[in-house]
Amino acid sequence: FVPEYLQTDGLVKSAVVNDGGNLFYVSGELKTQEVVDLAITNNGSALGSVPVHMITSELALKAVKSLGVGGVLEYIPKELITEEIAELAIKNSPADIKYVPKKLINDEMVLTVVMDKYSNDCLKYLPDNISYAEVMGAVGEIFDKK
Repeated sequence: FVPEYLQTDGLVKSAVVNDGGNLFYVSGELKTQEVVDLAITNNGSALGSVPVHMITSELALKAVKSLGVGGVLEYIPKELITEEIAELAIKNSPADIKYVPKKLINDEMVLTVVMDKYSNDCLKYLPDNISYAEVMGAVGEIFDKK
């Protein structure tokens, strides 16, 4: 941690390249798009330290792709979540289905959530038009094929 009055552009760039999580400590005026991009490239979870007005679809996609990290969907404004972003996020962290707009949830995402042993409590976030019986039937078909 470096106090804000000692932070410089070069210092914060070096810090976020070393560990994207350091973006949390960067003062507001030094959180430029370049610094944010460097941090996200290194650590997608740093998206939680990005001011909402700086988050773009491209940055959101980069965060989700970064090192296969999960748990970043909660920081992405709903209007920026695309099907591609949602699918990648669910593969990395099935529990993130709770942040996906219901209109974007597809069968592949549902199966990913159902097949993940840690995401059983996430079934409540599925769209109303998907029944538990249908989901379990699809899972049964998958196991029957194996």
